[in-house]
Amino acid sequence: MKQLGLIRSEVFSYLEDKVDGIDNYFNGHTVFLHDDTDLPAICVFIDDAQADETDLCGTYWVAKLNIQVYLKSSLPEEELDELMEAVITKCAGFESDYLERFELSAVSYINDDKQAEWIIGSIQYDISFYRKGAE
Repeated sequence: MKQLGLIRSEVFSYLEDKVDGIDNYFNGHTVFLHDDTDLPAICVFIDDAQADETDLCGTYWVAKLNIQVYLKSSLPEEELDELMEAVITKCAGFESDYLERFELSAVSYINDDKQAEWIIGSIQYDISFYRKGAE
């Protein structure tokens, strides 16, 4: 959906090169990360988009916007906490041309399958937007 790409790009542009300690930024899910060259990193993506209400002119949508902070698993988790706090603080000032709602809803930690390469701090926002019928 075109509007999801616009929202994701807007958030990505807002964050790109603006979080101290992050070297790499990915607009969308990462395909592959090399822990020696691509970390620390941030990925911005949207999932679980669902139509909520429809009227004659369009549809109201809700979705989950995810900002994932990747860090080498050999680094202390406190570093990941600090990077996540920096992202959350930065996003507190985010304003969108497309979104009606942008609310922090969840934070979680995820390790790679081997628990040897990277750890992810996943920050999730509940978002909503209106999509006109002709778009």
